[in-house]
Amino acid sequence: MGFARTVCDGNLHVSITYSSGFEAVSFPLLLEHEGVEARPASVEFTESPGISVYRSGASYTEYTYTHHGEFVVKLPSAWTDNVNLAYVVPEKGVTTNLKIDLSPFARDEAAYR
Repeated sequence: MGFARTVCDGNLHVSITYSSGFEAVSFPLLLEHEGVEARPASVEFTESPGISVYRSGASYTEYTYTHHGEFVVKLPSAWTDNVNLAYVVPEKGVTTNLKIDLSPFARDEAAYR
């Protein structure tokens, strides 16, 4: 338990899998809480995505690339609510925001100490 706490304490692990019509080389993201931003300290992104091929008709072929990313974000403090996850899906090129409530994870914090 002590080892796991030392390794994981203050780190948020984010795992994202998405499918797209385009192959991507990155999936930029950051977390924001009350004006403070936290970017991933480490990123493992699919170098060779899964590829599905669909044929519709004799001459039209469509490809779907399935990407996977593992991100570790070192949080500067205990963020328990109103966290914003901002990410850019490569083919769209625009930032998308997703509100995340981390309070369910904070409720049992005493049990892990």
